[in-house]
Amino acid sequence: MDFRIIHREQVGSTNDHAQERITKGVAAGGDVIWADEQTRGRGHDNNQWESAKGKNLTFSLILRPHFVEPAKQFVLTQLVSLAILNLLEKHIEKMIKIKWPNDVYVENEKIAGILIQNTLSGSVIDYSVIGIGLNVNQEHFLSDAPNPVSMIRFTCHEIRLKKLLDELLSIIGRMYGKLQSPAFYSELHDIYLDHLFRYEEWADYMANGEIFRAMITGINQFGQLKLKTEEGEEKIFGFKEVEFVL
Repeated sequence: MDFRIIHREQVGSTNDHAQERITKGVAAGGDVIWADEQTRGRGHDNNQWESAKGKNLTFSLILRPHFVEPAKQFVLTQLVSLAILNLLEKHIEKMIKIKWPNDVYVENEKIAGILIQNTLSGSVIDYSVIGIGLNVNQEHFLSDAPNPVSMIRFTCHEIRLKKLLDELLSIIGRMYGKLQSPAFYSELHDIYLDHLFRYEEWADYMANGEIFRAMITGINQFGQLKLKTEEGEEKIFGFKEVEFVL
């Protein structure tokens, strides 16, 4: 697919900027809002995303995935998180995993996050705004985020952001082109599980204020997390219904 990069020195939030373009009717699939600095960069639930000006990749990609059924929209999360993982594997020789649903970790530290906002029109996804924050050249973090890390920790040298952006968009484009084949959904699911943080490992989780020990056994078609407790009980959680105890 073709990408059109719209570069801004500063915006409030790249996702908000993308949504404004959609509202005004000037957005197209493949538009990329890339900012050197976000004054209101957001993660899930309006959490702040810390990023020093000009040090990291912060951008939003607009897609029009009409061929993806709304009930199967989690494939977009799988695709983008795996694209980031594939990019990082070309630059970092460490264990890289996806922490459900869409944080990318190097070992036990968070290097990237994704915020996807889908707009439905009838029975199709009209627009998908995919916000990506990838820590690249920032060496010090000031927020109280528990475990941020950047690529520079492992590469020991700065990376040109535009080159990295082009590389990531190329990977996303190749994978996105395959989404029109239903067979690719199953392939994505299997690869996602292969790279899932704590998959089939016993670990601690928290739900409803209580900590319990469980094992991730899979992801259902709606993107919900499937866990099995030590007592053998099967549990299914949606996003924000369970926390990883790190």
